[in-house]
Amino acid sequence: MLNQVSNSPQTDLAPATFLAHLATRTYSECPTFSQMGIAQLANGTESAQAQAWLSETEKLPFTRYAFAKRRREWLSGRICAKQAAMQYIARHTTTPLDAHDLAIGSGQDGRPYLISHHSAIVCGDIDISISHSHDFAVAIAAKNYCGIDLQYLNNTLFKVKNRFCSDFESLILDGFPGAERRLLGLLWVAKEAVRKCLSNSRLVGFRELELIRMSVENDIYTLWFSPALAGIRLSNISSIEVVAHTVGPYALGLCSIDKEKIHA
Repeated sequence: MLNQVSNSPQTDLAPATFLAHLATRTYSECPTFSQMGIAQLANGTESAQAQAWLSETEKLPFTRYAFAKRRREWLSGRICAKQAAMQYIARHTTTPLDAHDLAIGSGQDGRPYLISHHSAIVCGDIDISISHSHDFAVAIAAKNYCGIDLQYLNNTLFKVKNRFCSDFESLILDGFPGAERRLLGLLWVAKEAVRKCLSNSRLVGFRELELIRMSVENDIYTLWFSPALAGIRLSNISSIEVVAHTVGPYALGLCSIDKEKIHA
């Protein structure tokens, strides 16, 4: 079961119905999830939260952000990633764990990864993914490669529609009720979640990902994409699956693929 750690009870981005649906998917083990309201870092609490959550190796990149908005996005994403990772580790060990026992690194491609500063904790098999949009940050941790994306549903989706939505995909979306902005948001977060999930191999372009099917059950959407991607071989996968939904003005998408099935 996907566990949720939420610091923002006023907007539950992954309610029980979403978690229950996610638990029925074909993942070898469901990710753990965390969310945080970025505004919690305002009003003088930012420094205290950084001190409580960041290891010494993380404090330097944190101080390099000159703009408060970007600094708080970065910090809230790291806090969420650590919360999700600590929840995941707690599934498999009873070793007491502090936030300073973990660090979140970032590869040259921007992909975050988990670092252990605790002799009894090995993080090499744990994958993490982070996203933030408008007022929230979210993160997941998983045994599989994983990707999560959060998108505030604003009119920018219409301006960039041609970047990520083909005519064929528009026809698929037209088969579902609801506002176009909401449906475009679902497609956006689904593609971003796949891109993050596969970024360990290479960064896939939005238009490279082809939506081939979409379904909805209890307002939770499943989107399937073609696995035919240049330079990436997916063993025994007929399609790439994403679970997505909307909560208020946000769309949330999550993708998870067994590491053994991805070959660059």
